[in-house]
Amino acid sequence: MTKPPRTKRAEDARARILEVAERLFALHGIDAVSMRQINEAAGQKNGSAIHYHFGSRDGLIDAIFDLRVTGTDALRRQYLDQVKEEAGENLPTLRDIASAIVLPTFVELKPGAKTYHRRFVKQIHLQHHLMDRFLSKRYDFGLRECFRLIRWIRPDIPAPVQYHRYIHASAISVDAAANLEERNDLDPKSVTQDWIDLHVACCIDSIAGVFAAPVSDAAINLSGDKERSSTTLDQLRAHGPM
Repeated sequence: MTKPPRTKRAEDARARILEVAERLFALHGIDAVSMRQINEAAGQKNGSAIHYHFGSRDGLIDAIFDLRVTGTDALRRQYLDQVKEEAGENLPTLRDIASAIVLPTFVELKPGAKTYHRRFVKQIHLQHHLMDRFLSKRYDFGLRECFRLIRWIRPDIPAPVQYHRYIHASAISVDAAANLEERNDLDPKSVTQDWIDLHVACCIDSIAGVFAAPVSDAAINLSGDKERSSTTLDQLRAHGPM
């Protein structure tokens, strides 16, 4: 049996709950905000409004994450398509791929804008069980493609080292976006468009540097993957990209 179409009033209530929940989660943390607080802040007189619209607390968090990350991932894939087209038969540069990782997270961040979704995503990143759940749903096709290309460019990096560098790169991007959003919220006079552009450029440089850096003997030894670290680009090309 299909559900009846939502009324405009119901759609407005749902959108209001999403907006308020995102803000409260972003400012206070995922575990520090109750459903009652969200209901009250959203002006919902019905105490079961969240259950009605989203099914559960997890359903509400999923809906916010889906709203924000699905669009970011689609935009990242567009950037990647452009990067690969411009590279032609060559491999993209690490900075091009770093740009595809970073730019979608900063899109439409303008001086004085009141936004919260970058800080919400940072709060999600602090909850490993939530990140595992979202990654299992494959919200991150664009990031996976970025990392696939990086493996193709840097086959000399052992897989365990690559994995840890992915974690560092993701943290840099998420933290840089959330921190700039917070500054833009709390001290808007200090944030100009030139300052935003410089912040983004430095974030791209940092992530490109994460993957361009040589692998130390210490990292190779700790990775326990000396054999993989000696794999050459010619060997990978013989089998095609990973």
